[in-house]
Amino acid sequence: MLQILDGLRLIEVADWGFVPSAATVLGDWGADVIKIEHPVRGDPMRGLVTSGLVPGARGVNFFVEHLSRNKPRPAATCSTAWCAPPTSS
Repeated sequence: MLQILDGLRLIEVADWGFVPSAATVLGDWGADVIKIEHPVRGDPMRGLVTSGLVPGARGVNFFVEHLSRNKPRPAATCSTAWCAPPTSS
């Protein structure tokens, strides 16, 4: 496949399908996509197979596998104050 975006670095900070799908295609085209997930709950797509929402699904979650291809797995936990979610006042 033509790597027209080779050398482009993209940070994906999104859940569910639309943005992760677009970032996956950009990765197919050569972009270096770094996926950032919520530090506590992760990507909600990971729970679809175990939640029972997909009848008969078990084992590998192909939804996550498909949308996460070309992206390095999250390897760091953000636990400092500057990246904590805002608190309601």
